[in-house]
Amino acid sequence: MPGVLSGGALHFILMHDARLGVLKYDLGTSCLSEIEPTFEIQSARYDSHALIAPEDGQLGIARLNGFNLSVYWREVCHDQVATWKKFEVIDLKKHLLASDPMISHTELVGSVERTAIIFATTNIGTYMIDLKSLRPKKLTSELRLFNHPWALFPYFSFYNPPVGQVENVAGLGENEMGSIDEESGESESRSSDRESGESDAGSSEGEMRKLMLEAPMMKQKKPKLETSSTKHRP
Repeated sequence: MPGVLSGGALHFILMHDARLGVLKYDLGTSCLSEIEPTFEIQSARYDSHALIAPEDGQLGIARLNGFNLSVYWREVCHDQVATWKKFEVIDLKKHLLASDPMISHTELVGSVERTAIIFATTNIGTYMIDLKSLRPKKLTSELRLFNHPWALFPYFSFYNPPVGQVENVAGLGENEMGSIDEESGESESRSSDRESGESDAGSSEGEMRKLMLEAPMMKQKKPKLETSSTKHRP
């Protein structure tokens, strides 16, 4: 029977010494322990069972004897003492035979985590039963009761993109980064060229201003040199 995850631990149906129990594996501490159900559950080893783990974190056991479905919930008190309480007894004959009167026998084969949905297989197919609404839904006619026990492992659909598509997305990201780097490099080179051009123009303008200021001074000094050179002795 498939296990369920509840309260940070995995739980499995355990059969040993002609009695039924629950095997608990704590994922946080890696500790293995056994949870003992009530004597009513332990002695019903010939019935079919399925663990239930709804959204509220509780752990439950569904027990099916013929068409009588009993649901037990494990409750932990404030003093950490756990007890099993019988919630209700459901007559599946009234619900399953209403959908198909050809059903003669049924067994539990699994459940869905974080819900109150269980799976029951019959002589004509497999059904999904919601314990809240008690509405059965036929899943398939191919999976039905056989001479050997079997279990049903439900899963939610998921999508994995092809490897080529992932590589294309990664290559597209690299190309975008490369184009960004090239654009930044071009902008930096343009800005550096602009700055160098402005600095060269500024230096040339400064030299021109210096020459324009020095030119009048050179013109004023030239006559003095000529007069000093043309003086005659008396």
